[in-house]
Amino acid sequence: MPNQNERIYKLDKLIEFIGDDKEAILNMVGIFLKSTSGLLTQIQSGLDNKDYVLIGKTAHMLKPTLDIFGIDTLHDVIREIEKKAKAADDVGNLPELINQLSATMQEVFLQLESDFSIQ
Repeated sequence: MPNQNERIYKLDKLIEFIGDDKEAILNMVGIFLKSTSGLLTQIQSGLDNKDYVLIGKTAHMLKPTLDIFGIDTLHDVIREIEKKAKAADDVGNLPELINQLSATMQEVFLQLESDFSIQ
């Protein structure tokens, strides 16, 4: 198992839910990598098209995933993205928030792929 102290993500909640079965954890990591990447693409598409409804819905779907994978640095960010997009108000810093989300998630992807030898 990777050293969780140097990671953006923490698997404590995931392990609490599914147990310490390495195969199950690896399976969940694989699902996370595939599904989260698609959600980030949807959020970016929503931003490109000023589709705040799509951004809000997608951010809402992403919240529990980020929480289960212990990505605490994005806890407030994803909620702020969802709130601003759903209200379609004060969206001036949405690009900055979404860039922060994407950059952090790219680092998480790299860490997970390295830690679990996923290519």
